[in-house]
Amino acid sequence: MSHNPSLGSASGAADSHVTHRGTQSSNGRRRREAANAKRRNHPRLRFSVTSYGLRMRNRGEKEMAGRRGLRRLLPRLLRRRGAAAAAAGGVITSASTAASQDDRRRSGKGGGVPGSKAARRAFGVLWPLGLFFIGSRQKPVRENEVEVYKSPEEWKRELPPEAAKVIVDRGTEYAFSSDLYTEQRAGEYECRACGAALYISEDKFDSGTGWPSFTKAVSANAVKKTLQPIYLLGDLSCREVRCTRCGAHLGHVFGDGPAPTGKRHCINGVSLSFVPKQAETKAEL
Repeated sequence: MSHNPSLGSASGAADSHVTHRGTQSSNGRRRREAANAKRRNHPRLRFSVTSYGLRMRNRGEKEMAGRRGLRRLLPRLLRRRGAAAAAAGGVITSASTAASQDDRRRSGKGGGVPGSKAARRAFGVLWPLGLFFIGSRQKPVRENEVEVYKSPEEWKRELPPEAAKVIVDRGTEYAFSSDLYTEQRAGEYECRACGAALYISEDKFDSGTGWPSFTKAVSANAVKKTLQPIYLLGDLSCREVRCTRCGAHLGHVFGDGPAPTGKRHCINGVSLSFVPKQAETKAEL
């Protein structure tokens, strides 16, 4: 049997080519695997990804733990504070009441903290009203302090309703509602309740407030000044003005008047009666 050299060379070349391609593919696969392994094992990349994940996870866990801790801690602190306040005030809460409060709090019917929201809201509304009531209080008229004394019921029977509301109940008329605000005739202004002389037209001035205003009373003893706390918020020199003879409420005196006194007696018109001078009275007749 004869040997064909051309056939042998061709088959050898084919085998070497196949072997070379297999070697290249295996080398490429090894290189890719090495690159992937290097990428996975890269210390900087692994540290950054891992630290970021841990950081985010720890942050979330801390936030959740903090919220859970506050939700658990706040009721305890409030209970301790309420117990301390009750003990200081001499009020002892029984164990059954505390247990029932805890049961209501767990079931969502107790409001979550001692004292209902309605009570706190009511307190928030009522305390300014209480301060206003205390600040608006006026000293009552006592029988031994005035020359002409009558009970509030007696005054209300004798006076018109609009005058009794101011003189007896210590109210205030509407601004610009009195005819005496624009009164320019010469004369004397008397107390509508007892007829005592209080102011004269020479001391009257236009204050622009809507109430008859005077720089001073007809005499030092004609009116009495008492303290009404709420008016001190706007003027520390403000005082309530009363008729010295009968204690009728007239108005208030402020420290923003013109010279020479610097005072402004702001008086309700329904508390006054105007008596013009005799010369003008005869001329009118």
